[in-house]
Amino acid sequence: DNDDYKLFVAFNHIIFDGLSANVFKRDLQDILDGESISVDESFLKVSAFSQQMQNTDEYADAKKFYESMLTDNEETSTLMESIDSDEHGHLKIDLNLDINLLKSFLDSHGVSENVLFTAAFAYTLSRFTGYENASFNLVENGRDRFNNFNSIGMYVNTLPVIVNCKNQDIASFMENMGSLIYDVMRYNYYPFRLLANEYNINSDILFQFMPEWIGGIGQSNDSLNNSENDIITKRNSSIADLVVEVVQFSQNYNLNIMYCGKYSKSFVEHFAESYKLILKQIINVEKLEEITYITHEDIEILDSYNQTRYNFKYNDILDAFNDNLSECEGNVLVGYEDTSYTHGQGAFIANEVAGKLDELG
Repeated sequence: DNDDYKLFVAFNHIIFDGLSANVFKRDLQDILDGESISVDESFLKVSAFSQQMQNTDEYADAKKFYESMLTDNEETSTLMESIDSDEHGHLKIDLNLDINLLKSFLDSHGVSENVLFTAAFAYTLSRFTGYENASFNLVENGRDRFNNFNSIGMYVNTLPVIVNCKNQDIASFMENMGSLIYDVMRYNYYPFRLLANEYNINSDILFQFMPEWIGGIGQSNDSLNNSENDIITKRNSSIADLVVEVVQFSQNYNLNIMYCGKYSKSFVEHFAESYKLILKQIINVEKLEEITYITHEDIEILDSYNQTRYNFKYNDILDAFNDNLSECEGNVLVGYEDTSYTHGQGAFIANEVAGKLDELG
């Protein structure tokens, strides 16, 4: 018959990442269509590699690298929780990037999209925490080493980074960001759990760039992203407090933010607009200090705080003081220990001093 059937599945995120959902759906469809699927041994290869690396010089190098970076962890800060926090949620906006300007910037600085988008996120985060160093985690698919993009499992790596966002020229910022990303990707085999225990770091804030080619694995990027969204938001964002993704769709780039109840919707919207503004300006300025990250909404909020205009009926502040002196002449102007002077006495002394100064010319 023509009845539709739906399959409901539930996988623990510990053994199943977002990309695995796409592979699973594709393999299941192949089986239903009568096709065969190959046996996947990638998980065994990855496990063996992780075990073999533990007693190597490369493993020791990775430990030294993270030690040199994460010892500055005390010089960073986390995002403050919103007073008016809401339920967990998901925000998606179009970054509206000028593709020609983007490509020109990437070519002139010799960096990838991943480096640029991550750098913009680091700088945005530093503006919101008020610290020059931004601390967060990169999300890396973990499938490049063995090219196991058609495998099912939990291959995603959480890579902690601390980015120096003090004022510097954009070229240096991009170069430093590129070197940092290269190193953390190179040492992605070092366990996050060991770093978390030793340096007291967490996975509360995650950032990831998802290029268009990932969407070609099984299904569209939109579906891939929705798989991850479902896992995170339905578990009340227990994986992380804030997950930020830049997702490529052909010539367009979207910013996706999944957040827990620590942050309000208005805060996340503010963060997203600030990221969008900072990203566009990084491409066009020479130094970080030239970036204007105050949004139109920020200005409106500040204006609302400064609604202190008062129609003044005097042309001179002294006229106002003298006119009102009679009403508060006996009020204490200043006091110290057992001695005090009233407004009237203060005015008399001030007039005497002014008169003497006038005599002296």
